Amino acid sequence: MLLGASLTYALMRAERHSPMGFVIVVSGAVIACLNFYLSIVRYRLQARERVSRADFRHVSGFPVIGTIIIVVGALLGFGCAACAVLGLVAIALDTGGAPWFLASTWNDAVLWNDAER
Repeated sequence: MLLGASLTYALMRAERHSPMGFVIVVSGAVIACLNFYLSIVRYRLQARERVSRADFRHVSGFPVIGTIIIVVGALLGFGCAACAVLGLVAIALDTGGAPWFLASTWNDAVLWNDAER
């Protein structure tokens, strides 16, 4: 919501530029891209090379760290449209962040069924 509010503010008023906020959002986006690569792209590449699922090693990136850095950058760069757009794209790609956690656990019956606990 913070990134959406920042983008709306930038579009409704004169956009302000925040180099520090942009640099921080870019660093969060790099971590988000690393998380995306390690969790999705890397598995697909190894599946193409016919590596068996048993031989595939899961490597964790930096869960939640990318999201925290993006939020800090969004706070520093509030009102900067470039920061907000890049932050929204990075949040969508950050598989270690809160939106992906919710998406991956949404269909988990253990979370929603009290009888199984």
